[in-house]
Amino acid sequence: MTDNFADIRPYTTEEIPAAKKRLLDDNSFVTFVQQFQPQINIEELRAIFNQIQTPNDVHHYCRFPLKWLVENKTDSLTVSGLENFEQPAIAISNHRDIILDAAFLNYILTINQMETTEMGIGDNLLATDWLHTCIRMAKCFIVKRSLSQREMLHALTQLSAYIRYAITEKRTSIWIAQREGRAKNSDDKTQESILKMFAISGNSSFIENIKALNITPLTISYEYDPCDFLKAKEFQLQRD
Repeated sequence: MTDNFADIRPYTTEEIPAAKKRLLDDNSFVTFVQQFQPQINIEELRAIFNQIQTPNDVHHYCRFPLKWLVENKTDSLTVSGLENFEQPAIAISNHRDIILDAAFLNYILTINQMETTEMGIGDNLLATDWLHTCIRMAKCFIVKRSLSQREMLHALTQLSAYIRYAITEKRTSIWIAQREGRAKNSDDKTQESILKMFAISGNSSFIENIKALNITPLTISYEYDPCDFLKAKEFQLQRD
């Protein structure tokens, strides 16, 4: 069977061993890890990787650093309305931090014994081969950007079809931001093209195509914006 989503979908369980090998063979990945854990060596890293057999295992182990982050770097992490998240669904979210937004959602789902989501990540953020491998191991799918108009239409059609396939056939939930990039002025409005993208892969009316995806709005709020300094600097440069 032809895999129409091979270049954008998350890795399957069968693809995890080869992905782990690529990471362990990549000195730049090992060096990156050692920036945060200088004492770790390649054999210890290999032992950790041996415990990861499936994409869900990646999320399972990610909960430990996230738990440390919540307990040591925040006053609290609270959630409400989780009972309204009927899976599978698209959690369409406002956007403040490309890593923490989806990571905190999946952390909350994990500690509540709920299935974690797949996450949409723009390919403009994947600066290295090892990062591309890491995010696809961690149940991320690729949102292609910086394409020509003709290429973009094909990419959006493929992405729409994958999201519909994930919801209706794989029966797995999706996290995706409601607009491309962060709303740097905190004016959170859903990008119209995102909704059109959701609908183009369906065979019914726009409304029926949207309803089949079980879209669930998600709002994320930080007391202090994780990127406040960078946003302020950008606004000042634009002003000047």
